[in-house]
Amino acid sequence: MAEWETPKTDWVETDRFNIYDFNRIKNNILYIYEEAKTIWGDFSIEDMGDDIDSYSAYWDVDCFNAFETNIDTINEHMLSQDYGYRKTFYENGVFIDYSELNRIESAILKMKKIVDGRNASLRRLAFRIGLPKGIYL
Repeated sequence: MAEWETPKTDWVETDRFNIYDFNRIKNNILYIYEEAKTIWGDFSIEDMGDDIDSYSAYWDVDCFNAFETNIDTINEHMLSQDYGYRKTFYENGVFIDYSELNRIESAILKMKKIVDGRNASLRRLAFRIGLPKGIYL
């Protein structure tokens, strides 16, 4: 299961996107997906590739488009919130900017709050399996 890491939702124009940001976004989407599947049933999302561990790795626009597609897919299976307009990225086009990163990471954070709220509201049976302390058979 993917690990949750607090999203950065205060991007500014001077911030630089790096491999840690990429991996955080990808893994947070995977975390939300795995949690959403347990609540709303099985569905699938697009592959976003492996974690990037070197700056020699190529920034693939397909991964950024998969981020957008997967957020939409997860949102459709959850409560269908409005997270702004989806952007499509193109080869040799404009790179992802701070406003898109804020929108994406804010959407992920809102989805996490929905999942957490849903998990907290699930009914649980209040009983204990096993022998009570002090009773012997």
